[in-house]
Amino acid sequence: MEINDEFLNEVGLSDMPEDKKREFLKRTQAELELKVGEEISKGLTPEQIKEFEALSDGDQRVIKKLVFEMDSDFREDKVYQTLLKQSGKETGDWQVLADYLSVRWIQKNRPDYKEIVSRETEKLKEKIRATRG
Repeated sequence: MEINDEFLNEVGLSDMPEDKKREFLKRTQAELELKVGEEISKGLTPEQIKEFEALSDGDQRVIKKLVFEMDSDFREDKVYQTLLKQSGKETGDWQVLADYLSVRWIQKNRPDYKEIVSRETEKLKEKIRATRG
């Protein structure tokens, strides 16, 4: 989930001044990503964690390995096409390919990813609501 104005509405902070809002959104997004990452890693082996970190770092060796292991052409995948279009880059861009493979890797190795994100987002909302009094 992206931390945005809708999130601020849900936690009762929609009237936050604009100058503070940007920083709050940035910090809150980082906190959510950290919490989700911690929860995801709890269900992975050390080897899986190492592979995902290498993929996240754009390690071309790992990218090539994962592409080779695929049973279909990634260029025809709607997720890849969407990421490519959003990036404004050309087919073959390493970062787009790494982002695509990260999505597919998570889907394969942590099929409960969406539930984790939802659960951690709700926990974060409750934490913010509780600090507001």
